[in-house]
Amino acid sequence: MTDQERRCRMHAAGAMAVLALAIYLSSGTMAPYGATDSHPLVLEPCHYLVNVDHYHFEAVYRMIGGEEPSRWAGSVVLRRLLFPVVSYPFVKAAGFLAGGLIASILLNVIALYVFASFVRRKVGDRGAIAALWLVATYPGITYWAGLPYSYVAIVPGSLFGLILLYRMQDRTTFEDVVRAAFLLGLIFTAYDLFPFFGPAAVIILSVARRFTAALVAMIAMVLPGILVALMFVAMGVPVINTNTANYLSVVFSYLSFDRYGSEWFAYLAELPLVLFSNAIYSNLVFLPILAIAGAILLRSRRAVVVDLPEKALLSTALALFLFTNAAPPYYGWQMRGYWLARLYQPLVVVLLMIGARATQSLEGSVQGRWRVAVGLTIVLNASIAFGPFLMNPLAGFVYHKFYVHSPPESLLVNMQRYGRRPLGFCSQSHEWDGIRSPKTPLNRPAFMYRYPPR
Repeated sequence: MTDQERRCRMHAAGAMAVLALAIYLSSGTMAPYGATDSHPLVLEPCHYLVNVDHYHFEAVYRMIGGEEPSRWAGSVVLRRLLFPVVSYPFVKAAGFLAGGLIASILLNVIALYVFASFVRRKVGDRGAIAALWLVATYPGITYWAGLPYSYVAIVPGSLFGLILLYRMQDRTTFEDVVRAAFLLGLIFTAYDLFPFFGPAAVIILSVARRFTAALVAMIAMVLPGILVALMFVAMGVPVINTNTANYLSVVFSYLSFDRYGSEWFAYLAELPLVLFSNAIYSNLVFLPILAIAGAILLRSRRAVVVDLPEKALLSTALALFLFTNAAPPYYGWQMRGYWLARLYQPLVVVLLMIGARATQSLEGSVQGRWRVAVGLTIVLNASIAFGPFLMNPLAGFVYHKFYVHSPPESLLVNMQRYGRRPLGFCSQSHEWDGIRSPKTPLNRPAFMYRYPPR
């Protein structure tokens, strides 16, 4: 083993340990997806904080376990099967929260190692080390990973997805393309990543003028999802529910555009600001800023900024943004605006590749300044990833901008109320029981949910 290989392995071990600790300290009362809610669901007896949709996600495991349909059929996230299937043995052995947390840590740590190995082959050792620490301290993982929900798969699925896009670009055989496409399709059964990676795969193959391969790849990518849908049809479970209907609302809005005038133009006028906000907050501020700086530096030196897979992802993300945000007004859950920056989180893989390339390519005095910028980004991101434990106000603000579903002070308020206890540390105090009065409905602001007129 060379000194460089030994150095890479030491960095990998350290980064994996930091990521595992960050996820663990984002569990219990400190799980951001629950704790950033002004009215989280509080589980007995230890008063752990979870999201209000907790039982929808728990129902998927009941279905896998063969329980009565009455105990799971009402869930709107049954289609996101892959992580529950993979984590089910851990949940069966250690319980929903603990077993799911163990599976989440393992999945994210494995994804970190695989992605860093990929970056090392594609970019180089220095780039791989930068990628290791940028992923290990990335708060877009810790926001989701402390709770055993399908969202755990977003970042690992995106990391694996980029690797498969490169496999489609690099491999020449038809069989390799179909295999990579089918694996992408399996990832799409974990979370709704198809709008990003599906069209991107077609773009990559079309650029290479492999149109037959592109057609077959599309079939292979949608096949796992079709099989899941057919399974639900056979079980008598509706494929269309209040969750999946959100996308149909956007589609149908274009069929009734003639009903709207100034209200639609107001949405269109705001598009540039919404685009900028989503670009910055979808990956929690500091990584996007670092990637922008890296892109400018690489461009000034005429080095590669983004390769074809990243260009394809950026193109599909922009198309998705315009499709959802330029849509005419519609009722129901709003798939547009400042509040839903998290929708574009899969672009994290583009930002990571830019950061890795800049770390590998820049030389001289610029390299020194760039390393300081990377180090500062890692520290700032770590302060957010460990933010609930550290009571860091910056974490509350950045997490709020990532997903605007409650006031920005909610995280710290909940830490003060319920304490900072990761899973395994229990407090049965009932001081804050009943804080969410059943007589006070949770009113959703118009930017989240648009109610039809009565």
